[in-house]
Amino acid sequence: MIPAVYADSGGSGGGFVIDESPGGGGSYGSDYSGSSSYDYSQPTDYSSGGSGSSSSGSGGGVPLSTQGQLILLVVMGSIFALFWLIPALLTMKARFSGKRRYASRLFRLVHVRLAFNLLRTRDLRDGIEGLVRGADVKTTAGLTAFALALAELLLAGREHVEYAFGSVEGDIDVLEGQGRFQALTGDARAYYKREVIRRGAAGLVETTRNSPKATELLDEDGTFGIDEFFVVSLIVCTKSPKVPITEAGVMFPEVIAVLESILGIPRADMAGCEVIWTPAADSDILTRDELLTGFPELMPV
Repeated sequence: MIPAVYADSGGSGGGFVIDESPGGGGSYGSDYSGSSSYDYSQPTDYSSGGSGSSSSGSGGGVPLSTQGQLILLVVMGSIFALFWLIPALLTMKARFSGKRRYASRLFRLVHVRLAFNLLRTRDLRDGIEGLVRGADVKTTAGLTAFALALAELLLAGREHVEYAFGSVEGDIDVLEGQGRFQALTGDARAYYKREVIRRGAAGLVETTRNSPKATELLDEDGTFGIDEFFVVSLIVCTKSPKVPITEAGVMFPEVIAVLESILGIPRADMAGCEVIWTPAADSDILTRDELLTGFPELMPV
């Protein structure tokens, strides 16, 4: 369900990457490549003087007897099995085994949302944007470093959190994990009208930050009030069992515990990380009423 729009500006950054190589070898689903150079496209003359032929060796092309034909069929069948059937069966077995290993790697989906007092944490919002600008979101190593840096930054500002939400879904397979990851990030980005900065697989994209509609008394959509809050949503998909499965609606200490568990995710267990925040422009404000109406899942700290 796409939420109603309650903010004018926002920013986001992240990606989803899975490196699945069963057995540590080539990539899953790679074609079999044998060492045989046997060429089935060239005709072979089995009736002329070679070993295994039942001809008299006179070079006259004497027709094979019934027994010789049977022997020839056995030889040809053996060659077929050696150079084609056995490798094909081994390849099918490897692919089936790879699929089982691929499906057995269950994921956990972290969803943390924090509402900060913006008057006290404007530097924190700038810090999140700085991490997004420099993030590598195309590799598991880059996503892991990104997630850890974001978790550390959010934990450093924990004393200024006024509302919080946290949950960890699990255990889910890779397709469901990726689907849920995309759904949560899409919903979070739907809370605002325009995205002033975005870091994704295509690179860094920026648009006009501040709206000329804002005045000293009103923000860009005509709202009167003070710049009270900004909301950060952190979504992480991981295979790490170090992240505890947590039901939605837990108290703030458990939300903090989930953030702390992100710090222990190994690089090999990271699949996706996305951060979304709003407002992202100085010409846009988020009042307490807008916060509580737009983010009903948030609980007071």
